[in-house]
Amino acid sequence: MKRISGLLSVVFLFSVVSRVQAQLEAAIWYFGDEAGLDFRAGDPQLLFNGLVSTAEGCDSYSDEAGNLLFYTDGLTIWNRFNEVMTNGTNLASSPSGAQAAMVVPLPGTEDIYYIFTPDDALAYDNGLQGAGPLGFNYSVIDMSLSGGRGAVVQKNITLLDRASENVSAIWNFVPDFYWVVTHRVDRFYAWKLTAAGLDPNPVVSIVGPSISNPDNFRGCAKISPNGEKLAIAHAVRNPRFESHLYLYDFNADTGVVSNAVALGDERVYYGVEFSPDSSKLYATGGILEATASGLQGGQNTVDITQWDLGASYIEDSEYLVHRYDRKVPGVVSGSIQLAVNRRIYHSYPGGSLSVIRRPNVAGVDCDFREFHVDLGGRLATYGLPPYMQSYFDTEVIIEQFCYGQPTEFRLENANGIQTINWNFGDPASGGANTTTQLEPNHTFTAPGVFEVAYTVNYVNGSQRDFVEFVDIVDVPQPPASVVLTQCDVDGVDDGITLFDLSDAIPLLDGGDPDVTAFFFESFADALANENQITSRGYTNSTPDQVIFARVFDNPECFVIVSVVLSTNFMDTLEIEPLILCEVTEEDGLVSVRREGLEAHVRAQVEEDGALALFETQEDALLRRLPLFKFQVVYLPDAPRETWFRIDEAGSCGQIGKVEVIFVEPPVFDGIEEVEICGESAILEASDVFEEYLWEDGSTERLREVTEPGVYSVEMQLLECTGFQQFRVVEAQGFTIDEVVIDDFKANNTINVLTSGRDEDLEYSLDGGRTFQGNAFFNGIIPGVYELVVRGPCSEDSQEVVVSGLPTFFTPNGDAHNEVWQMEYAEYFESYSLTIFDRYGNLVQVLNPSNPSWDGNRSGNPMPPADYWYHLRFADGREFRGHFTLKR
Repeated sequence: MKRISGLLSVVFLFSVVSRVQAQLEAAIWYFGDEAGLDFRAGDPQLLFNGLVSTAEGCDSYSDEAGNLLFYTDGLTIWNRFNEVMTNGTNLASSPSGAQAAMVVPLPGTEDIYYIFTPDDALAYDNGLQGAGPLGFNYSVIDMSLSGGRGAVVQKNITLLDRASENVSAIWNFVPDFYWVVTHRVDRFYAWKLTAAGLDPNPVVSIVGPSISNPDNFRGCAKISPNGEKLAIAHAVRNPRFESHLYLYDFNADTGVVSNAVALGDERVYYGVEFSPDSSKLYATGGILEATASGLQGGQNTVDITQWDLGASYIEDSEYLVHRYDRKVPGVVSGSIQLAVNRRIYHSYPGGSLSVIRRPNVAGVDCDFREFHVDLGGRLATYGLPPYMQSYFDTEVIIEQFCYGQPTEFRLENANGIQTINWNFGDPASGGANTTTQLEPNHTFTAPGVFEVAYTVNYVNGSQRDFVEFVDIVDVPQPPASVVLTQCDVDGVDDGITLFDLSDAIPLLDGGDPDVTAFFFESFADALANENQITSRGYTNSTPDQVIFARVFDNPECFVIVSVVLSTNFMDTLEIEPLILCEVTEEDGLVSVRREGLEAHVRAQVEEDGALALFETQEDALLRRLPLFKFQVVYLPDAPRETWFRIDEAGSCGQIGKVEVIFVEPPVFDGIEEVEICGESAILEASDVFEEYLWEDGSTERLREVTEPGVYSVEMQLLECTGFQQFRVVEAQGFTIDEVVIDDFKANNTINVLTSGRDEDLEYSLDGGRTFQGNAFFNGIIPGVYELVVRGPCSEDSQEVVVSGLPTFFTPNGDAHNEVWQMEYAEYFESYSLTIFDRYGNLVQVLNPSNPSWDGNRSGNPMPPADYWYHLRFADGREFRGHFTLKR
């Protein structure tokens, strides 16, 4: 960004300094399911008073000192007292949008704030709001109203009637205005906010690609903190999954977006973020996977990827920072967001956030920590609050964070800077705590997080305040060597197995959660920080192999430790199955309470270590994807077994599996009635059980009885019992009273009427080969049918004829369709079938003694045409219609 311009008037300088930006406006976060973090001290502190419960979008805003002003989920605005702000409901946005809101202060004021709210892809299908597309809108808050609690004074002013789910903003320091940017289809819209208000006429940049399907409007956009780049992720999934991550140039003077560069082609991207020094770009995405139905996006993994914006070919600088196993189905990969401590946080559903602790650094030294920030029982979802990117801008590069060594503060670009006033937040250092050197060094007096404040005075007379949180760490003091023991359960006692090397970290960190380690096969690689081993799924090459851990809090401050990979050979422990007499079943799935399954394992295994359950043996071996939900669910065709692992840090206690047997006793609605057919009836007890005891003392599942009466049986399978009763009665017969045939129709039907009994009857028209439970047949073509009706003990049958009249005939001598006659006429004793031509002239009369017409009258062929008929039966039925004679 061009922070410094040429000549400024004195009047303009007053507007520049009217709102001091100390960069703590982004210090308080509310997000997810009532989760909250306070970054005012650098390291995040837990907050439990937030009311946001959102799938994705949210935002919160503080004053320049980091004191909360208000926060929102895109629909409702709450003030700092967690009360709904006056007129703060029904914003035109959605908690399901990737970036539901963006707060931007009005230049030259202390109390006026604009909230820009983008669209929601779900709204195009009548989503959460149920009102169709939301568009891109803004509302205005006046914090001087409602006793300082604030009030919304303008709401849902439409800038675009349709838009995407993204928004970003940047501050042009001189001459003090903001750009607010969103995207729609193939263009970016940039609105300018000055002290005079919002210019309603945006700068429009038409630049590819074109994203026209609303289902693909998901994804985040960010402008770099220095205002020179813009990145956007389009989570394209309709009509097919595609990779769309683009980097553009952004002109902070004109608002123009240009020069698209496509990055990556392997993922469905969602979240984007720049490093504080704008030298790196990060993105989240699910890997595109080939399936039988085509490419699928991110079904199994979530990636965080880095690009070096200083590389000659940015697209070739891609580095995979981390790959998660996806825990939640879907393609959304979670937001990533810079915090005021200059670290990037990643939100994905669960109880913690992951963090990139040194995002300015390329490659492995960016220091990624998976699920590092515990949320104290609150839950993250897919969204984090987005902020105006200027709050994370910096003028300096900071190096050397090891305690006892001087920390170096270097300017990115000294052009235009006249003086800098430094305060290192280290009063114990006495006079060294402040300085006016442009590029000072400072040796901090203790490990810890220091709030370094500096004020930059520019050559044009303007001034800007910055805050940096500097984390000074001591070199860890782990043991010189540790032993990592893993279970060997492959059936071969060869000292070779799979390891998750991160299991060694508790042996190395001394109880400090900020200490972690990288692993290497040689000391030289560990010293050079090259050829790092992938921690999860490493197979040792020899028994008791020695590898090397580079142990650190900050990657600059490390110590190297040897790690011995030891194995403990054992057979897989198979314990007694868990028998469940009550089954929770839905859509073919069955489940068991996780706590009940854990208690069953504990009762049979003597090990006292930590217990975890897993879906597969490999997951148990690597402690990967432990089952944490309330219910353990089994798919219809999957083995109903669960693996468990019991161990302590650095050792392997036991790996085994437990089978779950679901016994679902049938629910008996009263006494089952059975009829005696012939001389006896067979009683069939439920086949779920293994042991049976009838009231007469017999123990077989099937029992033959010859007398009416009530019979009962007790049943048992291990701990599961059941009781069943039968009432045996004499069989009730039936007769066929009438067969109602409705034929000579396009849809002929048969309805069978019986007497004697109307239950447990089955009906067949093919002589008993197939039966149906309904006495009504439709769609019957003309023909002779053998009707069979059967009950539990008897059956009855009769012949049924369904007739009809053909719609055409062709008397041309080819022996096909030579005559026109009623179908199956031989089954009808009396009828009259009269044929007329189109003029009503009598052509022919058919009857049982003259059943067919050959197309002639008085020996002369009749012309091809339509002819009409009138069919009459002796019982009074009559049918009229027409047919075609074709030559």
